[in-house]
Amino acid sequence: MSKQYGKKKIAGTVYDLSHLSSFMIHIPKKGGSNYRIRVDCGVHTFTRKYTPLDTPDLSIPDGNNFRAFCLDRYARSLLLPAMIKSAVEGEVLLSDGNTIIAGPLPGRTDPYLAAFKIIRQETKKYDCIMTVVSAHERPGFNIHALPSAPFKAVVSNAFAGSKIDWT
Repeated sequence: MSKQYGKKKIAGTVYDLSHLSSFMIHIPKKGGSNYRIRVDCGVHTFTRKYTPLDTPDLSIPDGNNFRAFCLDRYARSLLLPAMIKSAVEGEVLLSDGNTIIAGPLPGRTDPYLAAFKIIRQETKKYDCIMTVVSAHERPGFNIHALPSAPFKAVVSNAFAGSKIDWT
């Protein structure tokens, strides 16, 4: 089932989360057709750890736990769909066993990272599900020191169930 986000009212201000609702991307595969990938964004893309100091209107359910709406992560999440769509022609990085997409933040030097997983799950509408499990700015993080692979290779290997040759 695709993920659909609506609006969240916090301290009288309404925040639209619909940009994080499920969307489709297409990755070319050998033979001329495309992998159809449903992209789902998890709540860690716009929330942080919930603390006892947080007001109830900040709470966002995450399974059996709660997270707190984060204005900084929310603002950065507005860039996330475009960053994912542009990554189709780019590289994916490997960091501590996590596959990530790195993108720039306007006016900032630290990278914006989106960690994701791809699972083959064929339906009439899509071939795979890409779940963005977290997205955040990472101060001082050197993305140039990480192994990389083409996004297309990561998708085709996930679909085939084979290992990725990280270079």
